[in-house]
Amino acid sequence: MSNVIQFPNKPLKNKLEESMASMRDSLSEMYEALEKIDKGYKTVQAQSHEMEDSYQTLMAMYIEEVGEDAVPLEWLDYCPFVGMERDPETGKIRITLVKPEEIRKK
Repeated sequence: MSNVIQFPNKPLKNKLEESMASMRDSLSEMYEALEKIDKGYKTVQAQSHEMEDSYQTLMAMYIEEVGEDAVPLEWLDYCPFVGMERDPETGKIRITLVKPEEIRKK
């Protein structure tokens, strides 16, 4: 008996290479898309932080103008650095806002 040596099947090899090349192209496009999304996300995030800081500054001015008792609580939703303390004797709630630049520096 003789041993039969199997030679590589060129058509199969070519098809596999074509499939892998196509997938590499697709993956490259997906990674580029992910990079664009990431950059866009970071841009929107930075803009959000800037707007939050401006909003908090305006809110501090508003509180100073109308007083803590007159501030609708929902207006504090977008203040990233707000604190509330209740006076145990009077039950009055005191709203405190920290300046964003003080927090972001840390």
